[in-house]
Amino acid sequence: MGKTARIFCVCFLLSACNPAVRRQPGAMPADGTHRGVYIFETEPYKAVADLEIKGGKITAVQWVIMDTMRNVPFDSTYGRYMEGNALYVDQCKKDWQGSRGYAPRLIQTQDINRVDAVTGATWTHMLFKKAVQDALR
Repeated sequence: MGKTARIFCVCFLLSACNPAVRRQPGAMPADGTHRGVYIFETEPYKAVADLEIKGGKITAVQWVIMDTMRNVPFDSTYGRYMEGNALYVDQCKKDWQGSRGYAPRLIQTQDINRVDAVTGATWTHMLFKKAVQDALR
């Protein structure tokens, strides 16, 4: 084995054994801000979640759903884009209201699988969960 191959093997083995490089499944990433993104495949939306990790715990969560076609956030006023369709306007309100509890619940439980969907806000729950999972990778 040549010198270059030996150096590569040693570096590979050291990085594979270093816990900072290789996390155990379910373990928190290193302290800092970690961004996750989930792009919805069948509709023009994406979710972005920024998780602040300190001491192996999620201490803050900022997240947003963006309408990528209109380039606007899904927020408390988003129903205005659904005017004329009362069902969609109502659904936007329910999704927005229900989604406000997801970040605090994640901080409380420290486990995305323990953040339950709120009735009427399952769409936002799915987007939140996928973005958080991406941030924790």
